[in-house]
Amino acid sequence: MQGNIADCWLIAPMMAIAKHRKLLEDIIPENQYSLEFGIFPVRLLVDHIWTIVIVDGHFPILPNETPYFARYYGELWPNIIEKAVAKVIGGYHKLAGGIPADAFRSLTGASSISYMLGPDTDHGRLWDRIQFSLSSGFLITLSTNQTDIESYENFGLAHSHVYSLIETSIADDRQLFLIGTTIWRRWNGKCSELVVYPEDVTKNWEKSKKKMANQRLFWMEIDDFCKWFLLFTVCRYREGWDELRINGCHGEKSLYLHVSHRCQITIEISLSDPKMWEYHDVGFIFVIDDIGKLALCFSVEFHRAQKVKIYKNY
Repeated sequence: MQGNIADCWLIAPMMAIAKHRKLLEDIIPENQYSLEFGIFPVRLLVDHIWTIVIVDGHFPILPNETPYFARYYGELWPNIIEKAVAKVIGGYHKLAGGIPADAFRSLTGASSISYMLGPDTDHGRLWDRIQFSLSSGFLITLSTNQTDIESYENFGLAHSHVYSLIETSIADDRQLFLIGTTIWRRWNGKCSELVVYPEDVTKNWEKSKKKMANQRLFWMEIDDFCKWFLLFTVCRYREGWDELRINGCHGEKSLYLHVSHRCQITIEISLSDPKMWEYHDVGFIFVIDDIGKLALCFSVEFHRAQKVKIYKNY
């Protein structure tokens, strides 16, 4: 749950990551932290380099002894990650405002793609794209618009806010999305009355986990999904993939790869902005299916004012 600072851009990606235990163990390496001494190593991508950020177990709290910032019903890892990110960027106060692609990049090392939504969005293509993304293990967040504040609040949503997409379902021919919120407000429109998880799924859960699910998760139909969300961001994290990072140099003009068997490769070129904690992806190449065959290539323009990535296919 988000605390007393506007860092939904970080908390929502963490909410999407929560069910990926292997990824969490990569971020906070297992057996390398000390509960006795309150020392926690956190693995973050800083300036394109995997870096271990050490934080202690001292966290700001409210008078009722609940965390001032991130909190998650008896679990400490959100506080640890949030503190590590705050340490990297210069303090908790600098966590206010951001984009989920930056959080995904720093936590997973993977790039993200944002897709615009609207009344004219093709439901079939949208459903297929999200189904493919979730089945591939990708992580997804949703962002609301900055305008029409009153309408958002009337339906239990927040404007200029980031949510997480947990899963999808089809019930009575309705295409539904299970969405996680990082704040106390919850969607109260169509399908909000649906049970988050059936009893056979939650019967062995602790009460705190059931309470969290009922308060922080809700179902939404695809029509409302396209109406209320401005865009969704897909982090193409791939569990089990090998990674090679190469620092930029001015001498070599080409990078040669010898591919000995059929596989999928992603090649990415990124530039960091020293003035802001964000990355600018300047190009991608995906090699898929056939060895040596260029299947997809597109360039990226980053519009800082709107903080939206525009993709051009070639």
